[in-house]
Amino acid sequence: MPEPVVDRKDSAPVSPRPLPMPANFGEYRLPGVAGGTAHSNIKAIRKQLFQTGNETLSLAVLKIMRQMVLHLNDHGKPFVILVSSIHSSFEARIAGAMLGIGMQRADQNVLMVEIGDRLSSATTDGAGLFIDGATGLQTVVCSSVAEKSPGVADRNSFRGILAEAGSAFDFVVVIAPSLNENGWNPELFAKADLALLALSPSEQPSEAARLLAQKFGAGQIGRSATLVVAAESARPATAIDSPRAAGEQRRSATVRG
Repeated sequence: MPEPVVDRKDSAPVSPRPLPMPANFGEYRLPGVAGGTAHSNIKAIRKQLFQTGNETLSLAVLKIMRQMVLHLNDHGKPFVILVSSIHSSFEARIAGAMLGIGMQRADQNVLMVEIGDRLSSATTDGAGLFIDGATGLQTVVCSSVAEKSPGVADRNSFRGILAEAGSAFDFVVVIAPSLNENGWNPELFAKADLALLALSPSEQPSEAARLLAQKFGAGQIGRSATLVVAAESARPATAIDSPRAAGEQRRSATVRG
């Protein structure tokens, strides 16, 4: 007896495999004033981590740093941490500065690399090493354009900066353009030990995963993570925000002043 003919058109379509998700590093709440500039918020982060009487690293920053270290494969220094975003560079600058300042507070030698002159108002490409006024970290700015000669490392290019840094730094934190910007240099991601996507509270990790897969392939999502950057004022009231705690904070500030 002949087998019945199966109409392939009516068969259920094969569902695409779901994308893997980046590691979730949780949320970081800014200690600065809501709506402030990246520069003012970064200065507030540094003040919080280095102020007298607050020698212990902020628990939030310490938790994020521990998660980061757990995602790094051991090798000779430096470790390269790429920090980017989906749309605005604000979150990437905040997250990168927070990590860099936190690692310096933990006695690590940190180099900040800003990709493209739009990320720094004080310098231009090739200006050399300088101490950033907001982060207090050694910083250099380099072009986002890929090198024309793969065999030769221009000292002002990303590859040239890494070669010149050698083992003098424990960590190199790279503040890269957002993933939605044109002309993104894939070499930035290739050189990174970990790619951290800094999100606003309204952005979703699934969108970060989609962009990572689109630019670098789904297989690369495993060495990436997301971190939400939110304003401190958005935090709901807790016991920490009680009048008693606020009074203690004011008394502590008076003693320090």
